[in-house]
Amino acid sequence: MSKVDLQVYNLEGEKTGTVAHTFFDVTVSDELLTQVMRVYQTNQHQGTKKAKTRGEVTGSDIKPWKQKGTGRARAGSRNSPIFVGGGVTFGPRPHTRRLSVPKKMKDKVMKYFIDAEVRAENFLVVKDADSTIKTKDAFDFLKKQQIHHRPVVIVLPVGEVNVAGSFRNVRNVKIRRAEMLSPVDMFNSAAFIITETAYKNLVDRVTKNEK
Repeated sequence: MSKVDLQVYNLEGEKTGTVAHTFFDVTVSDELLTQVMRVYQTNQHQGTKKAKTRGEVTGSDIKPWKQKGTGRARAGSRNSPIFVGGGVTFGPRPHTRRLSVPKKMKDKVMKYFIDAEVRAENFLVVKDADSTIKTKDAFDFLKKQQIHHRPVVIVLPVGEVNVAGSFRNVRNVKIRRAEMLSPVDMFNSAAFIITETAYKNLVDRVTKNEK
């Protein structure tokens, strides 16, 4: 396996060292990539949309006019879908969509994306912070790295609050935990800032099922 040294920065933008990345060198088919992405995207669907049926709308069920003699079509209730303010026929209902895929397949796709972003030099490792810096300083850090105008994901370990507090109000920045980073996040983002601890957690996450 080939390796590369990733430069480590502090939040002031100064180089403090390196961390070695060993390429996973996995081969991913288009079918596997599509399947895993579809699972993640489908599972993000909340399924909360709802339209009221004629039995759920508020209104009287009194017959609006007599059955015969008016010249109008027969009608039994103004809650019917044919009336304004009535129920909806075949409208959306709350539901849950859940798909699954073996973890080894998900890990393989994550390895593929990690290698791709490292090769594209979109993976930026930062030193674990001891204190929170101002949002302006966080933006200046992104500007110094020339990624302030791009969608950025900040990858953190569980319990990290200093880096999160510095970047959470910066535009185009999303914060993800290393344990929850998904292929969809990898696909939709242009750059990644990851702390040293989060990097180790991410590598451990995608390799622990190899044995």
